[in-house]
Amino acid sequence: MRKPTKNWINKICNLCNEEYKIPPYAEKKGNSKFCSRHCASKSNGIKVGMNAKGENNNAWKGGLTKNRYRYKLIDKARYPEKHKARDAVKKAKKSGKLIPKPCLICGDEKVHAHHEDYSKPLDVKWMCVKCHHAEHH
Repeated sequence: MRKPTKNWINKICNLCNEEYKIPPYAEKKGNSKFCSRHCASKSNGIKVGMNAKGENNNAWKGGLTKNRYRYKLIDKARYPEKHKARDAVKKAKKSGKLIPKPCLICGDEKVHAHHEDYSKPLDVKWMCVKCHHAEHH
């Protein structure tokens, strides 16, 4: 924060009753009720700023965008080999060339196809969601 000059205005914090100074333009905006972000967040019961989650975040725009197709296009352009491999697995499953098997690790029936190498699109390991996630992390 800038150092106060002689034309700054003295204010009293609405929470801790400490005196603090603000520039004249901040008084006009009407957003100077607290001496610090700490006091502002205590008064609201929420975090103030970019660390706040969801609707409490200053940058919240109502959740995921309606145009999720845009993100798919960006991902497809960024990782073309991954998408080609996924499409090949989908087509092979549909035609019957590739039949899903139970999870290699836990035996669950709901499985994903895990690629070790995207250049071999039909060489997959069948894993449930939990085991597949654990494989990547």
